[in-house]
Amino acid sequence: MATATANGVKQQRSERTRAALIEAATALLLDRGYEGTTLALLAQRVRMTKGAIYHHFADKEALLRAVVEHVRRTWEREVGAHIPQAGDALERLGALFDHQARLIDEEPSLCLLVTGLTLQSRSLGRELTDAVEGITADLTELVRGIIGEGQRSGTVRDDLEAKDLARSIVAVVKAISCSRATDPSRSAFLAKMQTTRTVVLSGLRRPAMQGRR
Repeated sequence: MATATANGVKQQRSERTRAALIEAATALLLDRGYEGTTLALLAQRVRMTKGAIYHHFADKEALLRAVVEHVRRTWEREVGAHIPQAGDALERLGALFDHQARLIDEEPSLCLLVTGLTLQSRSLGRELTDAVEGITADLTELVRGIIGEGQRSGTVRDDLEAKDLARSIVAVVKAISCSRATDPSRSAFLAKMQTTRTVVLSGLRRPAMQGRR
């Protein structure tokens, strides 16, 4: 029993250290970009030895993959998990806007991080670039699927391709999300996201449905 307890405490300590490293690495990536981020700088920031960092991450590439995975898990927990799996397409997209706004209001660096890393693809290499770009690609595919279902059910306009609509919506959501860091206040950001939500959903609604909603 004592051994099991000790192992549990050790595991918790290791998980906290790993989380702290990912948080510090995220800040470094935002400040210095991928090329400017080194394990030596990370060690200085968290006051650990490089050897201790190597215990958690084999190299800088492994660290970045962990950061990207953290972004994925955070988005899924705070946004994806709150989007209904079925039902009215416009309501599902509305949930996306609502929970995206809440997430970015609390963690504005997430969007800047993904966008910044996407622009540094030449430094990342193909595998890491695919991991970063996969975040946006997966979101676009989710939105495309929702729009497609809405078109088939007759609630979403079908004069435009679902894929094109999805790309445009994701681009708008990303642009507003990334603007959070420069907005004068959280209320200004939330109002902007809410206004965009209204405009986008109104534009998606099939004309025949205008009188019902």
